[in-house]
Amino acid sequence: MGKDFNIDLMELFAGTSKPTSMARRFGLTALQPFEIEDGYDLASKAIQKTVDFALNKFKPLLLMTLVRLITDYNLYIIKCDGGYFGAVDNKGNMTIKTYKLITNSQAIAEALGHQLSSEERAQCTPLEGANVTRSQEYPTEMVEALLKALQKEARRWSAHRFEPTPKEVFFAQPTDDEPTWRRLLEEVDQVFRRGSARSLTLQPGHDLYDRISALIPWEIGRIQIASKPVTRRQPGELPHTHRGNILLHNDDTISIEVEDMVVNQFPKQRFDKPVRAAIFFYGFAAADQPEEQQQQQRDPPVHLPVPGLSTDITFVGAPPTLPASVRASLARLHIGAGHPNKQETIRLLSMHGSINASVLTALEHMKCGSCERNARPTPPKAAAVPHFNGQFSERIQADIFYTRDLSGGNHPILGAVDIATNFQQAIRLVSLNAQHVWDSFRTMWFQPYGYPLMLELDAGTPFSGVFKEHSIAAGIHVVVVPPEAHWRIGAVERRNSVLRTVVEKLVDNHGIVSGEGIDFVLVAATQAINSATATKGRCPYQAVFGKLPRFPGDLLGDEHALTVSDRYMMAEQLRVQALHAINEMRASQTIRRAILRKTPPNKAEAQQILPGALAAYWRWSKKASGKKRGGYALGRLVQHDATSNTAWLQTGGSLVQVTYEQLRPAFGLEGWVPSHEDIRCLKDARQRLQDGLWIDERGQGPPDDEALNLQWHHKHLAALLI
Repeated sequence: MGKDFNIDLMELFAGTSKPTSMARRFGLTALQPFEIEDGYDLASKAIQKTVDFALNKFKPLLLMTLVRLITDYNLYIIKCDGGYFGAVDNKGNMTIKTYKLITNSQAIAEALGHQLSSEERAQCTPLEGANVTRSQEYPTEMVEALLKALQKEARRWSAHRFEPTPKEVFFAQPTDDEPTWRRLLEEVDQVFRRGSARSLTLQPGHDLYDRISALIPWEIGRIQIASKPVTRRQPGELPHTHRGNILLHNDDTISIEVEDMVVNQFPKQRFDKPVRAAIFFYGFAAADQPEEQQQQQRDPPVHLPVPGLSTDITFVGAPPTLPASVRASLARLHIGAGHPNKQETIRLLSMHGSINASVLTALEHMKCGSCERNARPTPPKAAAVPHFNGQFSERIQADIFYTRDLSGGNHPILGAVDIATNFQQAIRLVSLNAQHVWDSFRTMWFQPYGYPLMLELDAGTPFSGVFKEHSIAAGIHVVVVPPEAHWRIGAVERRNSVLRTVVEKLVDNHGIVSGEGIDFVLVAATQAINSATATKGRCPYQAVFGKLPRFPGDLLGDEHALTVSDRYMMAEQLRVQALHAINEMRASQTIRRAILRKTPPNKAEAQQILPGALAAYWRWSKKASGKKRGGYALGRLVQHDATSNTAWLQTGGSLVQVTYEQLRPAFGLEGWVPSHEDIRCLKDARQRLQDGLWIDERGQGPPDDEALNLQWHHKHLAALLI
């Protein structure tokens, strides 16, 4: 046996190599055995060199081989009977097979040096025929005794190598009778509907207390019931070793949770989904045997933030084999480098030469709370102008824009576009009264073209009240788009933008100073847009009427042009100038960039937010926070509106409608809501600070070598050489 060893066992002339195959059961390492049946002929010079190389490189603690009889006072020469270790023939009878062994290990000599008594020998069967070959294999009990002795020798050189692994302690579980818990939780929900309280502590002797405690085989210290709790509770003044929660979620599912607070150093706080009613209980649980169902129903591992940082950085969905040191180092690098994105972090690590598979895996799963909270809305994808496959006047979009004449008068213009054909009509409004807007819309569109099936409008006063009531009464499906989602009515906004540009140029060229002049200009501008802008090879006039209408004053296309008065010849000149303005805009890069900007981002994550959960929505006009370019505001999701593809949030005392492009989940500290205990502690701290009842603990920080997290110092065991 050697002292400076790298493996525990190596066999030469191994035969069936039973010690090697059983070594792993005892925590021992073994090298591949050398046997002629495995292709290793030890009579070969090449194989002998391979054996010498293996001996020098791996230095086995125990080398098992065939040797001649050696006389040495430092060796133990022992004889053992196979029958003592359970050797039997092919009929199950005990046999006599004597093994002569030479070793320099006292532990192995004591473990194997056993022989049968004379009475036991008399009961053995002699070895004959096939049993002789069978006896050449060591008995299993003999191999086990040998490996136990080898384990004892290995422990002499590494005292902590075979320390028993920590065992998980299981404790008694509450009953998993879901119907019973559901009846109790519904009763708890009814209790809080009759008052304004949100949590109660039940007293022993109360009917509900007794029924709950009968389902929990613990020494109960406290039972609390709560309505719409936000976080799990941890009473600091109550002695307890275990806590449990029975939760009724908003989706009518029930969760049963229990935790051992002695083992769990980082207990969970926030719920995975909103809770309607809850039962919290604390106490001391008796030890119990584990059950397969308990092991299958354990909660998945909780991904906790990396401790010791100024923000919350987690590794959601990371594999459990990801080292804690890698997570901690990457989190500190992310903060120290100024919160770079994933691509920039990879470039930094590549330049430093510190990139590897573990780092890439950690980057894939890392989420920074500060980055998520301050992130701008998702950038849009590559855009394309949408096309609606339908009939004329089935789906209409309408919006109001403003234009000025040369006298400074501001005139509201109501523009409407048919999505199927891009046919556009516009009319000047005298006022923004909802009744006047409805009458103008009826004159402009409903009378000549009929009532549409769907009408998409901007959120504004002119389209509310009477206008909306009349539309619904006419059987029109009205879709009101939130103010921050202009792209939802992007078709009419694009066409109105073109119309406004054309009108402004005509007003400037001809000195229009009144509303009547604006009406005259609108006729020429809408005729130019409907005749000059083509979709799939045809203009809107051709798509709707099958031909272009007559334009009075057209010297090349109107046979009565010479009889047209000068006033209507001016209308033709206005139309020609409008066509010229439209042709200038056809290849404009500014319009192309505007179309790309209005493409909505991905909204799958926002659609997965559950009602009742906190969420953040983007507001471009967030004046209260001092941000000129907008920011996120917090609210609680009320419901998803499938008809308008929007969501409703309650923020403060207001009900807000937003689009999914504005919406995202609340991250990190955004989702924290102080409990009643938190508020009471803050009030107590304020009063104590005013009264001077505080302790000065200021001093130096911890030493540099102080560990922030003990789990960072795990040592990785080397792989076994089997």
